[in-house]
Amino acid sequence: MRPKGQNIQGRRRGAVSGKQSVEPSGDLLEVSGLAVEAGGRTILHPTDLNLGAGEWKAIVGPNGAGKSTLLKALATLVPYRGSIRYRGRPISEDPLGYRSELGVVLHEPLLYRELSAWENLLFYARLYGVAEPHAAAQQALAEVGLSVYAQEPVGRFSRGMIQRLALARAMLHQPRLLLLDEPLSGIDARGEEEILRLFRRAKEAQVAALWVTHRWRVAWEIVDEIVELERGAVRRITRTAEADRESWEPSYLEEEAR
Repeated sequence: MRPKGQNIQGRRRGAVSGKQSVEPSGDLLEVSGLAVEAGGRTILHPTDLNLGAGEWKAIVGPNGAGKSTLLKALATLVPYRGSIRYRGRPISEDPLGYRSELGVVLHEPLLYRELSAWENLLFYARLYGVAEPHAAAQQALAEVGLSVYAQEPVGRFSRGMIQRLALARAMLHQPRLLLLDEPLSGIDARGEEEILRLFRRAKEAQVAALWVTHRWRVAWEIVDEIVELERGAVRRITRTAEADRESWEPSYLEEEAR
């Protein structure tokens, strides 16, 4: 396990130029027959999925396709059937160890509105046992472009600022696996570029991710695969290195407007 509190830039310095494709190895996350039922109906049909270190996959599909449910199941936030193995072991053997290596951004930002941005991150840094939590919180704010708002209460933040802070919280403890549900939602163009640079650095540092998004054209330059879900089932998987972004289109999905 890596030392806590080590930042992404510290591991890999310099900008990332171009796209770095990762061949799937399945050595980090292996999902087999993952299914979710609720209210007597199937939300997610049995799904298989492998993710190697440094591999990024975009999950796309219409509303109700099961995208968020898939992430929640992988984050162990909803009951599920099937097998989830992390680093070759069932997550049931070490659930706390598995969760400690997850960085999760869902629709609920999991932030305390009465606390400042810096206080929120300091709280989570201590919760995760991050070394030098004060420095880690400051670094995380800088990475998402919120340093000047460090002492502002989160309750005063815009939607885009809250989303940036939620990303900082999710990546604060240097997770090895990111589960991201529309992480660019509400973020302006300048903030989006900062976040995309952060994602590229994370990928270069061998952090893996599942990224739910309607912005597939934006995600294309980073992800290795696009997985299309419809009615709770995988319909198509596309390797971005083997397809042309200009001619490729989802079979049923239009890109979300800004």
